[in-house]
Amino acid sequence: MGPHSFLNRVVLAFALVFFSFHLLQAQNTGPDSLRRTAKTSIHVPPGVKTFKTPVEVKGYCRFLGYARDLSHHHGDSNTPLVLRADDEFNAPNLNVNVTVRPTDESFLALQLLTFDPFSGMDVDDRIFRLSRQGLVLTAGTVKDYGQFKLSYGGTQFVELGDFLMSSAKQVQNSLFDRNAWTYVWPIGVQHENYHSRSDYLREVDFGKRQFNGLRWSAKDLPGQMSVDLVVGRTPFNIVNLPDHIVAGRIGKKHRLQRFELGGMRSRGLDAWTNGESYGMTALSTSHKGKLGALSLKTDLAWGRHEISSQGVRQGGFAFQTNLGLPRRWIGFPLNVEVFAVSPKYVNLHSALINTSVNGFSSETSSFSGATVQDGARPFGAVLTPMHLMANNRATVRLTTTLAQGPFRVNLGYLISREFENLSSEVTFYHKVTGLYMSRVDRFQQQAGPNGEITTFFRGAYQRVGVRPEEVSSAPRGYNAFRINAKWRNNSLKNPAFLFYLGEFLSTQEQPALLPKMGGGALVRAHYHEVDGYMPVNEKTALVVYTGLERIVGNENTEEKGLDEQGNPMHLDGLGTALGLGVDISMTKSSSLFLRSKRVRYQDRSDAGLRLKGWEATVEFKIQF
Repeated sequence: MGPHSFLNRVVLAFALVFFSFHLLQAQNTGPDSLRRTAKTSIHVPPGVKTFKTPVEVKGYCRFLGYARDLSHHHGDSNTPLVLRADDEFNAPNLNVNVTVRPTDESFLALQLLTFDPFSGMDVDDRIFRLSRQGLVLTAGTVKDYGQFKLSYGGTQFVELGDFLMSSAKQVQNSLFDRNAWTYVWPIGVQHENYHSRSDYLREVDFGKRQFNGLRWSAKDLPGQMSVDLVVGRTPFNIVNLPDHIVAGRIGKKHRLQRFELGGMRSRGLDAWTNGESYGMTALSTSHKGKLGALSLKTDLAWGRHEISSQGVRQGGFAFQTNLGLPRRWIGFPLNVEVFAVSPKYVNLHSALINTSVNGFSSETSSFSGATVQDGARPFGAVLTPMHLMANNRATVRLTTTLAQGPFRVNLGYLISREFENLSSEVTFYHKVTGLYMSRVDRFQQQAGPNGEITTFFRGAYQRVGVRPEEVSSAPRGYNAFRINAKWRNNSLKNPAFLFYLGEFLSTQEQPALLPKMGGGALVRAHYHEVDGYMPVNEKTALVVYTGLERIVGNENTEEKGLDEQGNPMHLDGLGTALGLGVDISMTKSSSLFLRSKRVRYQDRSDAGLRLKGWEATVEFKIQF
């Protein structure tokens, strides 16, 4: 790319920022939820006439630039400094939503998403692009008998239930690393929400499945009915024209109860070579509502997958129920979840991790050389964190919130058991170092010196082999425990916050009551993250972060090497991260975020598995 081309792109970017800023000032409006939280809504005196704006523009403009250096990359110390000015992944840099209202009962809308308006010094290889079509056209109308909306194209976001179309949601997490789903907040608002509710307002597409195609929805129909239908593709359809998905859901509300019936059919041809089909079909029914003081949510699904070239056609069931007990019953609120997913129920378009159906794993090439583009879903005996569900498991998950006031604690507990022991590999996430790994080796399935690491969007996981001759073939047990401690300093004019997030995971040959942190676990992992947030004044705050991850395999896992005495060594991973940042509130709807982080990871049983480096980012985001 020549200097003039680069200059033109820089000028274009700053023009977009300038335009968005002035549009913001001219409209003097923002996302309704943001305005309510920040308490900046405009007061209209009594008697003053108001009118609806026929044209409404909302969205955000986001610039992200960074520098990254690797002093060690799995034995390679000759790594160049990387300078880039883009998101490098799948989040749009510009999101513009234009809504035109010809009448009070109708609207036309256009959503424009643009990706990567810049480029950098390095070569754009090994980049896995998800759905990046950036134009969505929508039309809607309101009648006495219902509201109707039709959308086509672009990158849409759909949620039809955990077992049909959805994406995993992680509520308790570190706030240090920025992402495109976060609103622009005044200083302290995001951390205040996280302290009080363990969550914060994000973009509406968070937790939904990316979708490209045709979508029709109707709500407020007679009998309090609703309908949602989609025909198109998700990012996990193989890139061949016949590959598609058809899905829908019908809902009915009755007083405080809501009932839904849904289904989907995903089909494709395996790499065009033999014309044989693969895919899956699923049906689901769900209920959500109140039973007195109890809140209840239940999902039941049946699904069948097939790979014609392999003569595979198998089906299974998935079940989930979520019961919320009020604080006044037992002194603290308690959420009880029970879910069981059979080994043969698999759905790449859902929030479910596939641990048992090898033909739908991103680690294999089942479809005549075409892989399923699903790197975010590890395969095998997966150490699932608290927020994830996996098939081939029966699981109980408990979550609660303890204490009130400045100091609060969220606790989570999970115990799980396989239906069948199907894998000779255990898979674990790199929670502390995974984001850095994913930027160093982008969307790789066999990264690292031994090809054990897979990177995906903002994360990484690793596989370790288990010696089958040394362990039982009985179904394994899995455990997880999470503690999220939060403290708010009320003595300052602008409150400071301190958050700790710890998670402990293990898998062993037999079910256990608690995670095993000793040699009795085949693989055990624990993660510790601490966030500190200190406002300097009304518009500036310092942010600090430290993280540690420790992953260990016992003597029944594969040998990684020999020590000086010739004794076998097994998985012995240690990762650390230190971060420092500054948040600057430019206006009520625009902010500047500076971040720097130093990351290290080393498997002390494998001299070649060593990663060390730093990264610094500059992000400017306008919400309009």
